Amino acid sequence: MKVVRERSKKWMRPILAMGLGLTAVVAATPAQAAAFYPCSYPYVCLYTSNHSAWAERYQVVTSGFQSFSRRDITEVRNMRHDDVAFIRYTNGSVRCVPAGQGDDWVFQADTGGTPNGIRIDSSASCGSTPQVYTSWLL
Repeated sequence: MKVVRERSKKWMRPILAMGLGLTAVVAATPAQAAAFYPCSYPYVCLYTSNHSAWAERYQVVTSGFQSFSRRDITEVRNMRHDDVAFIRYTNGSVRCVPAGQGDDWVFQADTGGTPNGIRIDSSASCGSTPQVYTSWLL
């Protein structure tokens, strides 16, 4: 009988270790994201799939959209405290990034376009504009 208990414990150890390991990975994700996407106040930073450093960054509140100089932007971080950022797409769609949020995918299949412009607005809310897809909430 004692041998059976030993076997059952040995069988459970890898499963428990795997479960704890997955918990550690999920818990580390926000910290990894901060290191993965370096950006600081008062900027809205744009990234390509390389992720190692921002490709473009913006800080000025504008009344119109500023066009990106790159066409391979895939992520955005809005490090501003009170201002939202709007991302414009080639098909005319617009998505919003709330203040203080980031690690968001800006290239979305549902927009049917490629991100090509940004406007920082002094509003603290996105209003009725849809928000960009937050990748770290999966």
